[in-house]
Amino acid sequence: MNTNLVNWQGKHVRFMDNGLFQSFARKVAQETIAGGGTCDYYTPWQSSFPRSAQTRLGAGWPELTRIEYPQRDEDRVDLWVFLDLFQADYQARLRKAGARVWGAGAGEELELERWAFKQWCKAHGIRTPPAELFTGLPPLRKYLDDRKDIYVKLAHGTERGDMDTKLWKDKHLTTWTFDELQYDLGAFKEDTQFIAEEKLEDVIELGEDWVAIDGQFADWGMYAFEIKGLGTVGVQLPRLRLPAPLTILNGKLAPGMKADTYRGFFSMEGLYNARREYYATDPCCRLGSPSNELLQEMFTGWAQTIWHGAEGRLVGPQPAAGARYGIVTMVYSEQSGKNWEPLSYKPALDRWVKLRNPYRIGGKVFAVPQGSPTNIAGIVGVGQTLLDAAKALGEHVRGVDGHQIEIATDSLSKMLDTITKANAWGATFCTEKLPTVAELKRAVG
Repeated sequence: MNTNLVNWQGKHVRFMDNGLFQSFARKVAQETIAGGGTCDYYTPWQSSFPRSAQTRLGAGWPELTRIEYPQRDEDRVDLWVFLDLFQADYQARLRKAGARVWGAGAGEELELERWAFKQWCKAHGIRTPPAELFTGLPPLRKYLDDRKDIYVKLAHGTERGDMDTKLWKDKHLTTWTFDELQYDLGAFKEDTQFIAEEKLEDVIELGEDWVAIDGQFADWGMYAFEIKGLGTVGVQLPRLRLPAPLTILNGKLAPGMKADTYRGFFSMEGLYNARREYYATDPCCRLGSPSNELLQEMFTGWAQTIWHGAEGRLVGPQPAAGARYGIVTMVYSEQSGKNWEPLSYKPALDRWVKLRNPYRIGGKVFAVPQGSPTNIAGIVGVGQTLLDAAKALGEHVRGVDGHQIEIATDSLSKMLDTITKANAWGATFCTEKLPTVAELKRAVG
């Protein structure tokens, strides 16, 4: 008898998001509704002059009722699911009142306070790329003038909409992007804090996506590589087989997570080289993207994982049959910041097309413009082998159409190169023979 099963009859789940993870909410809602529960969905919209691009975001699907005032009827909610950041205070208040809450809570500062995370790593013997902290854009620019290959990040994630991480190549090639940033920041340029981080050479990026409950990590999760120009490739992995650098880091994070009542998703990115040196870079205290798209299809039991996890009980998701490997490729539109982007695909592909900032009306789906060009969806393929996953991905990609969209499938050789290096450098991704680049290209089409 499975004592972890949840009786959803009469229970109500409320998903709190910022627009990126509506597809994950739908996935969990389907399981909840099948058991007799109900669900709704909220994203923040408040301003002096609200726009429909915020007040209707995520609406149009039968699994989720879009709501505008989540505090109005809190007493009807049996489970609160926070999918993204910036609502730790809300979570704290709900928990103090005895509510069942899934979310990182104050633990989200691991991701948001980037310089503080570096100092934590230093104190706990974890490498990070060499870096300097600057207050104000003028001193940062002076520092960069005679340097090459420096990554520049905002020190505080609460301002991350101001700037994506930038690579300063050299003064000649990159000055114009910082001229633009200086104009955009206006008076804030004087006291915005930046991190200037050395670019490490001959490294690959190790990633993990896990469930963490009060400092405990689930038995199964996803070991993954984000491939620029493609998306993410992942494999189902038992926690005990996770590469040692990630296991060590997780163990050192655990006491703080327990103290923060961290009950939610956790992802980690770091750089790794042939000398088996690991450099922590970016913790993610929410759903990741591109990665949550894979978690939805490579694992099952998310609804019960979240229910029990919100109570402080670790019941991890289970590997889905026939989905040992997964590949997600991102759909990008240069026009998506200002223009509505319609996407077209048959209903059978709905499971495999994971929309971001979506809206649906009359059976037609759109990505709602949010001000800056972005990825508007992820397309997923899974399989028991890497080649099977690539074949499924290719089938799904060929079924999606849109106006001036780019579907990134041109970095398959880089994916294989990363996996090959990881296997050779002791951070094993798989033990079976890898397909060739030609085989993958034929599979994807």
